[in-house]
Amino acid sequence: MRSWAQIAVAGALLTGGAHSTLAQTTQNAPAPAAKTGTVITGWNVSCATPQAAGKLVCEVNNSVRVTPSNSRFVSVAIRPNGKADRKILVASLPHGVLFTAGVKLKVDGKDAGKLEMLTSDQNGAYARTTLSAELANAMKAGKTFTVVFDGTNAKRFTVGLPLAGFTAAYNKMSGGS
Repeated sequence: MRSWAQIAVAGALLTGGAHSTLAQTTQNAPAPAAKTGTVITGWNVSCATPQAAGKLVCEVNNSVRVTPSNSRFVSVAIRPNGKADRKILVASLPHGVLFTAGVKLKVDGKDAGKLEMLTSDQNGAYARTTLSAELANAMKAGKTFTVVFDGTNAKRFTVGLPLAGFTAAYNKMSGGS
């Protein structure tokens, strides 16, 4: 398992964040030590009103961000998929994800499914799955939600998101208490 420092540095390398630090190095003066780490935003609920529907649509999300650039490394969002009471889990991942290896999910170290790779754009790669009742319940009862993926650089990344606050955010998104 990689440490948070390794994930932060890898995130900077995968997303290009390390280039600016390296570019500032000169032969005559030592570069200041880069303060690289990670910040986990916590489970949040955000809502918007789509123009077509006119109804408030909410999602629950959490992100791991690389500091000091504040760039997103991994984020997870759970939102309605337009079908009655069905939700999807979407992961936003950094550039350099090996699509053929897929993205695996774990709750408290136990396998919790695999994401379907969708696409990539200038902001990263995206994968999703339908949120099953079993996965939602495991997340509500669990301590750590983990996203596991391989990079095209042949390294495996294991990114853990604490589940503290997840149940309250999920219930709020779902209209419960």
